[in-house]
Amino acid sequence: MQVAVMKKKINSLLLPLAVAGVFMVIVFTVNQLLLLASFLGTIHPVAKYLFLVIGSLLPVYAVFSCFRFFSSPSKPVLPESETSKQIQNYLDYLSKCI
Repeated sequence: MQVAVMKKKINSLLLPLAVAGVFMVIVFTVNQLLLLASFLGTIHPVAKYLFLVIGSLLPVYAVFSCFRFFSSPSKPVLPESETSKQIQNYLDYLSKCI
């Protein structure tokens, strides 16, 4: 019983710490991107905006790629026999999983 209470206390402590850590990384990254963009803006005015567009699209693309990579394909219905119509869908699913 005490172990379950301790797990709840640790989870209630670690979750806000993890969220705060992620937000700190996001704030740091955005700050560095804006600093570099302002530096590039002093060199060439278009470079600032080009860097901001590319710098904001790359993380979006990375999150989208990770989501597609780690999402599993939907599992089809298990075929009743080897001659049923669903066997090809099931074999395609197995080949994607392996």
